[in-house]
Amino acid sequence: MVKAPLRIRLAAVMVLMAVLSALAWWRHGCRAPAGTNLEIEIARSKLAPLLAAVPTPIRQPERLAQVAQAVGIEVMPTGPLLAPVTDSPGADVAWVETLSAWLHRTYPGRVIYLDLEPAPTASPPTDAARGPATGFLRIQMLMAEGRWWHGRLPTALDPSPPAASPPWAPIGLTALALVVAIGWMMRMLKPVPRLARRAQAALTTPHTLDLGEEGAPELRQIARAVNGLQRQRQQISEAREGLLRTISHDLKTPLTRMRLRVELIDDAAVRYGLERDLGFLDDVVAASLHRLEGRDESESVQRVDLDALLAAVAADLSSEGRPVTRGAGPERPLRCRPTAIRRALGNLVENALKYAGQAHLRVEEAARDIWIHVEDRGPGIPDDERELVIQPYYRGPAARDRDAEGIGLGLAICHRIAREHGGDLVLEDRRGGGLRASIRLPVA
Repeated sequence: MVKAPLRIRLAAVMVLMAVLSALAWWRHGCRAPAGTNLEIEIARSKLAPLLAAVPTPIRQPERLAQVAQAVGIEVMPTGPLLAPVTDSPGADVAWVETLSAWLHRTYPGRVIYLDLEPAPTASPPTDAARGPATGFLRIQMLMAEGRWWHGRLPTALDPSPPAASPPWAPIGLTALALVVAIGWMMRMLKPVPRLARRAQAALTTPHTLDLGEEGAPELRQIARAVNGLQRQRQQISEAREGLLRTISHDLKTPLTRMRLRVELIDDAAVRYGLERDLGFLDDVVAASLHRLEGRDESESVQRVDLDALLAAVAADLSSEGRPVTRGAGPERPLRCRPTAIRRALGNLVENALKYAGQAHLRVEEAARDIWIHVEDRGPGIPDDERELVIQPYYRGPAARDRDAEGIGLGLAICHRIAREHGGDLVLEDRRGGGLRASIRLPVA
């Protein structure tokens, strides 16, 4: 089954949530009656049976009194038409006029007057249907003999909307819709963290790491594209290394023959110049093969005592009479490929000895990383050269000015080894002068 794009499904979830919330709140608003509507409904429920029980003209006041008492209308003494009292403070006659208009439409031919009368504050009236009241709805109906029948019904002078019940239903439905929407979105985005971790791992490993194609169509498309890029990178890297290996290997034999022929030259100056050039070509071939050996992917990751590894690097180079000092190593072991890390540190120490005549190794531990610093008091590297010197076969100004040996692969190898371990090579000025070359390695 073809799935809709991720953005369409997310939009559908948000629209559904909004519709459900709007319906819930609309239903809650429809169920909340106004106070005036409540008073009108109570009055209608009592006046309807009263008026239906006695035909017009009214000739049976006793029958009218019985029905009135039965429905909860207080019967007052009959007499002349009473003066209106609707000018009482706080009285709201709008709903009374609405009720009066309904009576005239429903019971045409009957003369009925409605009015509001304030209740005594000492003993306010009560009604079973509406509870405590603040006044009376006064009812006057004309009888056959010209007299007026009087009754009154407890009511509110100024009815206000009743306290609305808490909107638990719409709140609950909105919360439910929100939970469902969040759950749905989390389910659709579940493969994203795993895809990000695999993509990050693919950047720091020389191997081709397949990213699982799962989840939404967009996520599967991203995984497919990254897998394709990895395969292309692997093919390019293998082709380049194969070419470099072939060239380096094929140059060994003609270089050896040329060196033998140079020894037959009698002119010492010419011979010296040619031997120097051949030596440079030998260095290029050896460094290229060394770089390929540095990409040996068969070495497994091990738990290494970093202090012992630093001691071995310092001992190898100090045995040649060159000053290499070191600080204490970390207590916790480091997961790495020890031969590769030893080669990288050896290159950094060799550079320090070449340009400064001395080197100092020390380790700095952070929460998630270990920093291995190789420090010297040499000329350093200019800021604008630091991105260039880690490129293969690039030689900085100091190397060119001093006519130093090497072809510009040492720092490139260190940088690549650090990246393959998920770390980095950082070059910065040392306080007081010199260079600090640092390898950052993540703590597993």
